[in-house]
Amino acid sequence: MTQQTGPVHIRRVAKRDIEADLMETVGRKFGQRFADYRTDYNRIAAGKGNESVLPYPLTLTIETVNRCNLACVMCHLPHFEKKKTTLTAGDLVKIFEEAEAIGVPAILIGNGHEPLLYKDVDRLIDEAVKHKIMDLLLFTNGQLLNKGRVEKILHSGITRVFVSLDASTEETYDKIRRSRTDRSSHEGRLHEVEENIRYLVARREELGLKLPIVRVSFVMQAENAHEIPAFKEKWIDVVDAVDFQRLTSHSSIETLELLSEEERWEARAPADHYLRLSPEERYCHYPFDTLAVWSDGNVGPCCAYQGKNLIVGNINEQTIGEIWTGEKMNRLRKQHMDGKLNIVCQDCLATSDFSIIKNRTDIG
Repeated sequence: MTQQTGPVHIRRVAKRDIEADLMETVGRKFGQRFADYRTDYNRIAAGKGNESVLPYPLTLTIETVNRCNLACVMCHLPHFEKKKTTLTAGDLVKIFEEAEAIGVPAILIGNGHEPLLYKDVDRLIDEAVKHKIMDLLLFTNGQLLNKGRVEKILHSGITRVFVSLDASTEETYDKIRRSRTDRSSHEGRLHEVEENIRYLVARREELGLKLPIVRVSFVMQAENAHEIPAFKEKWIDVVDAVDFQRLTSHSSIETLELLSEEERWEARAPADHYLRLSPEERYCHYPFDTLAVWSDGNVGPCCAYQGKNLIVGNINEQTIGEIWTGEKMNRLRKQHMDGKLNIVCQDCLATSDFSIIKNRTDIG
């Protein structure tokens, strides 16, 4: 069992060498292009994003519709109460065509929402594969990961399936991953999702496939910290990787929305709560490797809800390439290089609970 490297806000435990498996499968298909992608990813994740700014984002994260079937306590729930917005099939084709044109290697489906609610999810996946996206990641809460959906995933070209669980017992799951409606609330919800995951892994093995890689995740917080050892024990021999993640507060998002755009973007001297972070904790890789496309067409610099207060473009007004190399992204990268961040980024980093992830000795 190994603790594998990655961003500071994640601690991964795995019995497989995920990087080696990706190189053996996806790397064999795409060759040097995939090897370069993983080299760049690992360099930026290790805190060296400012050494060389890439001409394209490594990852596009996509929110297809601003809806979810759960109401998790650590999520920014007001996001799902706003007017419904949805990316159209035409929007997705445009995104993937532009991604292919500039060489984007990875797309993450499930940016802050439940992607399996999207009625055209199969076409979305097909379009991504058609446009030579090498690394196609599906983030889901697993509630809709039924046997029919599993069969489609296994034959779709998806390289990784990440399922968010955050609990080892039904009691804790019900406290954290609350049902959005009474209709979807019933006993045994965690057991159902766990069986969905086990079926996905078993069916993959039965078919002799190495992909998709299956990961489960656990956002550490007061309500579930006592279940960390049990969660690791439950999943380490079942899935390919178990990720433990920091908790980020969303308490100031709506307050920051009230500021003018320039007030949100203004570079500021480090605030006291930001200065308490270590240099490692102050580093954010997102400006150097990610763009987030939201369901209203707006594009942010990261997959966090806080990033919606720093809109860097819109897919209906610019191409993905233009947004990535545009004035706002360059301005943001300079702030991160100079250490004089805007209030949104400072607040996001400073309100993240790094202590719970640093101080645990029972993860691995």
